[in-house]
Amino acid sequence: MGVRAKWVGLLLGAVLSAACSDATDWLGAVTGIEGASARDERRAMLANDTTIMSENFDAYTSASQLGARQGDLQLVDGHGGTGKAVRFWYAVGQLDSWLERAFAPRGDLYVSFYYRTQAGANPVAGTTGGLDWLSMFRTDGVVHRFAVARAESAPTAAPEFSVSTTVGGESSRPLLQNVRKTPRFGTTNDDGWHHFVAHAVTGAGGYERVWVDGTRVLDTKGRSGGPPGAGIGRIRLPGKLAATAAFYLDVDDLRVWTAPSGRRGVRAPVAPPS
Repeated sequence: MGVRAKWVGLLLGAVLSAACSDATDWLGAVTGIEGASARDERRAMLANDTTIMSENFDAYTSASQLGARQGDLQLVDGHGGTGKAVRFWYAVGQLDSWLERAFAPRGDLYVSFYYRTQAGANPVAGTTGGLDWLSMFRTDGVVHRFAVARAESAPTAAPEFSVSTTVGGESSRPLLQNVRKTPRFGTTNDDGWHHFVAHAVTGAGGYERVWVDGTRVLDTKGRSGGPPGAGIGRIRLPGKLAATAAFYLDVDDLRVWTAPSGRRGVRAPVAPPS
């Protein structure tokens, strides 16, 4: 084979490979079937995405400056060993610890942050308990609630991430990780930094998705999606602990952004800058 023919063959192979990857991504997005392409490849925010807020907590000198909050919050060394992070403490008598941020309502919202837990932290006791991990509040009173939970049928299983919807004070049954079981909370409670991304879309065809360390682990598209309605205008993280446990949870590099409707694909965005 001549040199020119060889290069043409390589170029044609690359084009076909990319085309197949895109087709597989589209098929997976429509059917919910995991394709052979790099489904969880970390991608940068697209040019037409809009950053709503980005906060690394480095400018604060005291937890009292953090704004809307509750519980025993402290400032500790941040992700990557530089800057600062917020530490949330949980203990007997201190079960509600959180930080809130509000913004103009959006119907397509991403929330991303790094987290670090005390080694062995377990917010689930037997088949009870759990931890509100991230709550997205809509202007119509509906709450998209991402939490740490455990299947009632598996009281000894490692806790994992879940999502439910609260309407009028009534919550739907939590959906546990349904794409992959690893990584999950019970494999990342190791005193190391990990990356969490949640994506919620409201309105017709709405859904939620979760990535942990760049891997998509939960996806409600085509399954529940919650009720249609107004945009999300406030977030809270983490939240209330519904068990008797004592541990800390650190959060750093919080980023919130929105994407235009109709975006194709399910790939995770790139992590916030360290």
